[in-house]
Amino acid sequence: MLECQRVKDRGIKLFAPEKGGAYEVFNERPLSTDIGLYCVQDVQWLPALYDVYSRKLSNKMSARVARATLERVKESQSLSYVGHGQHKALGPW
Repeated sequence: MLECQRVKDRGIKLFAPEKGGAYEVFNERPLSTDIGLYCVQDVQWLPALYDVYSRKLSNKMSARVARATLERVKESQSLSYVGHGQHKALGPW
């Protein structure tokens, strides 16, 4: 668990403006090792979570989730997309 916190802290220092970083580090190619590890750590559990939650959804709700997912991906690709902020903490419903 300490290593996870170290990865998180290193990543935050690189991108969080209040910690002296800049969001532009996510646009650099290749990504730095620290940012890459930060990103992996943020998403590595998503497939397992998807499996757990998808088994609990009805067909109707599963279709609703799929539509919302496609909308979020589409939104994330727009030029006006803001990927950080409190508005990202809430689900679509």
